Amino acid sequence: MWQLDKQEQTLAWARYLFWADLALGHLDAYTEGDRLNDEWQDWWRFFALLSGWYAAEYVVIEGWHNAELHDQIIDEALARWLPVVNILRRYRNGVFHYQPNLIESKFMPIFENSEQTMFWVHYLHSEFLRYFWSYAHDVPGNGEQRAEFRESVLGIVGWIPSDIVEARALRLRQIAAEANQMTAGHVGAAAEDL
Repeated sequence: MWQLDKQEQTLAWARYLFWADLALGHLDAYTEGDRLNDEWQDWWRFFALLSGWYAAEYVVIEGWHNAELHDQIIDEALARWLPVVNILRRYRNGVFHYQPNLIESKFMPIFENSEQTMFWVHYLHSEFLRYFWSYAHDVPGNGEQRAEFRESVLGIVGWIPSDIVEARALRLRQIAAEANQMTAGHVGAAAEDL
């Protein structure tokens, strides 16, 4: 097990990941369907929600480095896309530090490479979610100890990602195990249907 200060740093980092995930959720909810149109009000609302998510995501990256967390996939993505990380840092600064211009130059690089940037930030966010989910689930100990640890994480951070591939796979394995247990030794149409 890690020392308490490393756990605290990881959970503090996870808090920012939670906030970034909430910001992304608001953005996704807004952009569902045909909500975006040519009206300026819609564009500025989209811009505000996107800016909040991008800025929050950079804080997650910053915390990753400060807490000295490591994961091969994430570390490689951050190293490979360092120019995008730097653009995101400048963007965060533009969002959270007053800028006197309506069209701030710190915002432009994100939009000049928007397809690449949005894909990369989504990808990185999903890898951060995977990392934190694994952190909360892949701890040593028996089932009861692992469950107690997850409850502690939920109490401290307020969230563990649940809508990711790893979480869905775990739920399916649990359902399959329950179905196998319920049908053990039984043969017939009802067992087969289950």
